[in-house]
Amino acid sequence: MTEDMARFYFTEICLGMECLHKNFVVYRDIKPENILLDHEGHAKIGDFGLVKPDMDINEFAYSFCGSPEYMPPEMLLKCGHSYPVDYYCLGALLYEVTLSLLILSWWQGFLLFTHTTQTRYTKAYFLKS
Repeated sequence: MTEDMARFYFTEICLGMECLHKNFVVYRDIKPENILLDHEGHAKIGDFGLVKPDMDINEFAYSFCGSPEYMPPEMLLKCGHSYPVDYYCLGALLYEVTLSLLILSWWQGFLLFTHTTQTRYTKAYFLKS
């Protein structure tokens, strides 16, 4: 995918996420498999099975859901998450589509998932492949 194509699709996905947030919905599962293209080539967000509807801006959710490769540290560590979880997932998506690499491999995601909740955020950010 070219940089211009990535920019176009990412912008459309961000606009969709903005619409969800304005309607008090946290998506929590943005990944390439959940992005659909319509017949005119526009990006659409699909698979709303893991959304958290009617979430107050000051509220935290503690559900563990989504794909470990795209989960932010606060979800992996089960310390509560809110709207910023979608921003992390958007960043992970952009990283993957522009570099064709996952931020975390499946194995690193599994290690983060199984690690104790006493792990500090800095350790989660600095795992190497």
